[in-house]
Amino acid sequence: MRYLVLFALLASPAQALCGYRADVVSSLAWKYGEARQGAKLPRSVMPIEIYANPVTRTWTIIENRIGGRACVVATGRGFPIVKGSNT
Repeated sequence: MRYLVLFALLASPAQALCGYRADVVSSLAWKYGEARQGAKLPRSVMPIEIYANPVTRTWTIIENRIGGRACVVATGRGFPIVKGSNT
């Protein structure tokens, strides 16, 4: 999981999908059934959140920006499901 987050922080997509955070989160839930699995506030980087669907195992990482905006910085399949986890 650490490598996944590290990769997302190092990757710089040519064109990120951005919008108001509430709209981005609603879209992830409606289109992909993804819910928040975790968040991190790395030093000198905008706060990030990880969303995933435990059934389809798709995942999305968003980066929160100033002014209530958020950008999708990484997506994929194969999110690791940890049994007995409270997330």
